[in-house]
Amino acid sequence: MLALVLGFACMLPCAAQLHRHRNGPPPPGEDEKIAALNAQTSTLPVLDAGGMSAVDRALLQQREVDVSSAAAFYGFDISDGHWRYQQIVCRSLPDHLMLNFENDSVAHGPSHFVAVVPSNGDKVQVVTDYAHGLLPFQAAWEKSAAYEAFKPDDDVGSRRA
Repeated sequence: MLALVLGFACMLPCAAQLHRHRNGPPPPGEDEKIAALNAQTSTLPVLDAGGMSAVDRALLQQREVDVSSAAAFYGFDISDGHWRYQQIVCRSLPDHLMLNFENDSVAHGPSHFVAVVPSNGDKVQVVTDYAHGLLPFQAAWEKSAAYEAFKPDDDVGSRRA
């Protein structure tokens, strides 16, 4: 369940950016896929730091070192002044605090991650979306445009025979 919620929380910011293609125009049918995804996507409420409940703010203050350590494992220093966070309110995980961290620093490149903070003292989990301006590796075979670029030509096979 936790993995599902973590995946969903990280997909929210990505879903908003699916229409941006870094390597040219979107592949054929991409607009239809995005429209279908948007029709099936639900959103979770998001609160700015000032809108968090006193209980959630106290939990964050209590677990601040744990959140910072978990983020540092991925190379994030949340103590610098460029980081902003928002609470993702998830009723499916009532004993967890989910925080969406973003840093739009020009010097180091933008970064984004979600931290899940259990209230019982368990390990803080971090799921990163992009770090220092770089997206995580995505295999070419997972991209529909790669098939079009490297699709075998039927004529080439017949010439070999």
